[in-house]
Amino acid sequence: MKEGHRSHRQYNEVNCILKRQLEKDYEYELNRNQEYELGLKYFSVYNSIRNINEKNNQIKFKTIRLLPGSYEYVAINEYLSEYGGSANGKNNIEFEGNLNLNKIKLILRNNSQVDFNVENSLNTLLGFDKQIYTQSTLAPHKANIENDIDVINIHCNLINGGFFNIYQRQIIYSLPTFTVPIGYRIIEKPFKTTYLPLNSFMIKDINLEIKDAAGAATGRISATAKAANAKKAADAKAAEERRHNLIMEKEAKGSGVGDMI
Repeated sequence: MKEGHRSHRQYNEVNCILKRQLEKDYEYELNRNQEYELGLKYFSVYNSIRNINEKNNQIKFKTIRLLPGSYEYVAINEYLSEYGGSANGKNNIEFEGNLNLNKIKLILRNNSQVDFNVENSLNTLLGFDKQIYTQSTLAPHKANIENDIDVINIHCNLINGGFFNIYQRQIIYSLPTFTVPIGYRIIEKPFKTTYLPLNSFMIKDINLEIKDAAGAATGRISATAKAANAKKAADAKAAEERRHNLIMEKEAKGSGVGDMI
């Protein structure tokens, strides 16, 4: 948070651990003769956004339900190997990525087949049609491993925020998803922090949320962020207490009381 004249900026930072949503009680009234703004300085998060959930976690050769979580096709292969069987060290059912085409190839061995024509099918995520496949096939459509989650928005209740999809939101920062593989850490440090005006002089709580473009919480994301906050009153109070203690100590020593304690 910055306050006052631009030539005399004062910054205070508080570290926040985010797990889907952060609420931090904090009551402090700002000086109404100053101007205050809020900006994000640093954001770090593991890329663990769920691309498989209860609505797209099934294919059928036996009915298999993948546990909700973050998956690349390699992880799906590992999951299937437990149920689909293998021969000579090779899975009967396997998915292979073609990075040049951004498509997934379904590899079937030993007369195996896969039925994507089931409720809550995995077909869209992998780029296949809703049908039964009886032989190895390159998906007719591009894979959608991101499951249409292409942006992370960090919302903060202290600001009015900028515009997103023509609507004003309480978004303090946005960043793209899947810039690193699933399970890796995304580290975002803006080259230049954008500061947005506060929406109130009275801060009663700090609320931070991580959401996707549709406004839904992005699953079990853990993050470390530095959100600005005005701690000026607490710092001033601590300084005043230290000054008071020094005066009391000096008076005690001058009266001889200090030697008796």
